[in-house]
Amino acid sequence: MTDGSSDTAVLGRSAFLKLEHGFAIRDRLRDVLAHEQAIEREYSRRDNSDEYTSRTAWAEWVLESDLDYTEAALLMGDFIHNLRAAMDHAIWAITPKHIQETKPTEVAFPLRSTEKSYTAWAKSRRQWYGPTVFEVLKSSQPFNAVGTGKLHPLHILQFLSNTDKHQLLNIVANSQVDMGGVSVVPEPPGGVASSVNQGVVAKGSTLARVEFARPELAGTTSITLVPVFAFEQVFRYVDQDKAEHWLVVGDAMNEIGPDVVEAVGYVLSAHVKDTQ
Repeated sequence: MTDGSSDTAVLGRSAFLKLEHGFAIRDRLRDVLAHEQAIEREYSRRDNSDEYTSRTAWAEWVLESDLDYTEAALLMGDFIHNLRAAMDHAIWAITPKHIQETKPTEVAFPLRSTEKSYTAWAKSRRQWYGPTVFEVLKSSQPFNAVGTGKLHPLHILQFLSNTDKHQLLNIVANSQVDMGGVSVVPEPPGGVASSVNQGVVAKGSTLARVEFARPELAGTTSITLVPVFAFEQVFRYVDQDKAEHWLVVGDAMNEIGPDVVEAVGYVLSAHVKDTQ
């Protein structure tokens, strides 16, 4: 009897090479996003400081610059493609040779959003794989997260993979983070109404607005407005319950990667167990 981990490494060599290449692309993606994040954004401010008769003073800040995320979108697509391919390579490696030759297009790692769909897939392939493989595959299915309020990393992978098949993953955007609103110094007696645009922003978007009662001695009182802006890079995702999300790129990649590695390793190990 051979060592199980050794068998898995040999069996899944192609899948592991795909994973290795995918994570190299992920590292390049991180560098590109870090470079984009470091670029200073340009803003403009508009206000009604010259409207002395208005009882309310207001000011708002508008984003005047935009970033080109084309390279990031391409790298993200390549990362997703290689991880999805690694899963398919793992299934191919454990599929009987006569099935590889006669039904090659039916050999892929299943990612199903309903148990009914997965059961039908498994039933039509019940002679192809052993019971441990089917246990592992079922536990990896996105349908396990339906209705739980939790996102399934492999469904995110599948969503991005399907999108990338039909269009450029032009999905990386700026999402503003609320850092506490705009400070007014000194604070007016009546307080300050401050709002921050939390969500995806682009050139022309209003980032923040502040309103407060105009000082009685208009034009003679000095007031300092202190806006604080921060951004994160996100992409669009629609979950299995049809809810739209804007997910932070780095966080999502950190969730997807380990789940793919786990799925590939478990499937290969399960096959070794079934065939010993």
